[in-house]
This record gives sequence, structure tokens and C-alpha cells, in this order.
Amino acid sequence: MKLVLLTIFSFLICATGAYTQSLRVVDAAKRSELELYLTTHYLSPEDYVLSKFSDHDVVFLVEQHYVKHDLELLQSLIPLLYNRGIFTLCIELARRDDQRLIDSLLAGRTYNEGLARLIMFNKNPHWPFQEYVDVYKKAWELNQTLPLGSRHFRILALNDSPDWSFVTKDEDRGNPKIMQKVWGNDEGEIKWANVILDNVVAKGEKALVYSGMHHAFTEYKQPISSQGKFIRFVDGRMGNFVFKGSARKL
Repeated sequence: MKLVLLTIFSFLICATGAYTQSLRVVDAAKRSELELYLTTHYLSPEDYVLSKFSDHDVVFLVEQHYVKHDLELLQSLIPLLYNRGIFTLCIELARRDDQRLIDSLLAGRTYNEGLARLIMFNKNPHWPFQEYVDVYKKAWELNQTLPLGSRHFRILALNDSPDWSFVTKDEDRGNPKIMQKVWGNDEGEIKWANVILDNVVAKGEKALVYSGMHHAFTEYKQPISSQGKFIRFVDGRMGNFVFKGSARKL
């Protein structure tokens, strides 16, 4: 199976009009043409994401963070993905070390809200948002409805295991030296990519990947600048590594 990657910005398909910059005036004929196109080709956000799996194997759905309706979209997609034969959601905001906990949570006979919160807090205690926890609940609810012996929907954790004990006050989070201790000597997002390559791509399957925007760049190299001056390009994002790894497997 040929692997094709696509990145979708969830905050763009969910929140039109989020920016207040003045729009260019469109003449009446062009406006009518555009309105007709939108009416004819309209898709809900869920249907738009699902449609991309017709010719893509890995779809990155990315967020800006802290936006409620982005997570509500993700939650609504989970049963729809399963019905399309897509059984895996890969997420940034969970530790690879907690994969066993995630698997046990989604396979449990009863939903364990405390375990879901532990999984979130292990990754980042500064991210205490219910909508992220509810992603696990939605996946658990789906698995509860499946016939005996059916394949369960799975959530795969992508991230490293930071040590937050080094952060003792709010300003520590903005201190590069302290944050270096928090993250330790991890090898960066290549390990995130390997979860996708080993558990999805290598098995010839499909998956939705949910992360922050910058982690999902594939061919695009992120420019770094300081005080208006270009410094370098970054090509060490998760999506970059998935693209490089998949290119060798085509």
C-alpha cells in the first residue's frame, strides 16, 4: 500500500471568521460562483476529514491548543473512523510509557475517569482540560458497543515522559535550563514518528494523528527566526520523520 500523508488544520475547518482582518471585496458574480460551489460541495467537518482517507493513509488533524471545539470534533470522529475501518488514533498528549494504561482503560468493563486523568496528568499536569480526557471516554464508549470478538478502537500515545518535579513555580516553565531538565535527553520527535511507522504504516493500516500544528509538518521545513532574522530550517518534526520514513517504504 502506498502511504500518502495529509495535514488538516482543525481550527480552520471548525472556526471560520476566527480572524478579524478585513477581507477583500468580491464582486457579485464571483460571490455567486463561490456560494454555488460551497453549496454544491459542502461537507461537514467530520465528513471532510473522513473523505481524505479515500486517498491518504495517515491524516494529521492538528490544533492550536486550548480550543474546545477542536476536541469536540475529534471526539465525534472516533466512531465514524471505526465505521470506515480506521481503528487507530495517535495522539500527542500522552506518554508512550503509559500505553499499557491506555489499553487497559479502553478495554475496561467500566470507565475509569481517574485513570484517564492520570494518563493526562502524567504527560502534563499543566494541561487539565476535560475535553482531552473525554477523548478516552468516547473511545471507551465505542468499544463497549462492539460485538464480542470485534477489534477494539485503539489510542496510541506518541510523546516522551517529562519529569515535572523540576518545575516548582510558574516561571520555571519559561526557563530553558529547567525545561531541559524536565525533558531530559530524549531524542526528539523521531520516536513519535516511529510509533506511527511501526504500528500503522508497517502493518498497511490507516490512522488519524492528532497533535499541535508544528508537530505535523511533513515536507514543509519550519523556519526559525529571531528579531526578524532567519536562523535555520527545522526538519525534525514528527510529520517530517513520518514522511522520510514512509518514503523509504513506498
